[in-house]
Amino acid sequence: MAIRRPLQFGVDDTGLYEYTFPAKVQSFRDNFGDVQTVSSRVIGASGSIDEYGRGVHITANGNVSMTYWIEATDQDEMETIRDKIKGLVAFGTQPLIFQHDAEYRWCWAYLNAPDITINSAQAPANKQRVTLNFRVDNPTWYSINSAQWTTGTPVLWSGTANSGTAVHGSTQKYRGTVEDGGTAQVINNGNAYVPAIIEWTVAGGTAVGGTVSDPRVYYNDRSGLTVDDLSYAGTIVGGEGIWIDARDYSVKRGDIDNLTWSRGAWMNVPPGTVDLLVELGAGTAILTVDFYDRWT
Repeated sequence: MAIRRPLQFGVDDTGLYEYTFPAKVQSFRDNFGDVQTVSSRVIGASGSIDEYGRGVHITANGNVSMTYWIEATDQDEMETIRDKIKGLVAFGTQPLIFQHDAEYRWCWAYLNAPDITINSAQAPANKQRVTLNFRVDNPTWYSINSAQWTTGTPVLWSGTANSGTAVHGSTQKYRGTVEDGGTAQVINNGNAYVPAIIEWTVAGGTAVGGTVSDPRVYYNDRSGLTVDDLSYAGTIVGGEGIWIDARDYSVKRGDIDNLTWSRGAWMNVPPGTVDLLVELGAGTAILTVDFYDRWT
């Protein structure tokens, strides 16, 4: 079992916007499990009232911090290492990648507080302590079926809004032919809800010349109540496709915005195995569902 440790910040073929952390990092932590609390006192009563009620609280601002030592043979080499670390601020928002047991997780972060301590009693020309604090506006770890980030362009959220040429990569959780009353089972291996991409195309494509009308996908909770219910009011013909992206709240038909044609809630898949239920007004469709695994 591999220990959980930070691997690198940034992914870049040229190496200009990529930094690899030392193999031995003293300590690191994140606060992704923290939530905002808002309580109000009640006059004449003990305790207080939670203003969020019994629902899910919103998450706090994300932060990842780590501490490690940098080593050099002389003062000039140490200055070069220090300058490179402070230069990470110029990277902007990049994937911050951790190894977590046998899989790899990342978040989108930017360095906002590099702290390099110079202690004259500890031979600072040879060894210095570094603490890096990364800000994470979306405090979430993502993973893709244990896949590793590598140099080059990772296949993430692949495909285009033009379903005729879409190429789905390793984020794909389901792709299959569905009919009215059908079911599509997906698995979110994480521990948090994750926004999904829903794509509808006509089974058989242009060769069949068929159509699909009024596609709807939804799922129920354990009590049978419908949670997220997403439908498209319209007809899809062979060679076309509808691309519904819950990450950026967009609905595309080819390259044309079709947001007003959709109804319901943006699809957020809960942790675990989920049966997505399908309704079609007519025709047989190909349903594709893409999402990352998501962790707090």
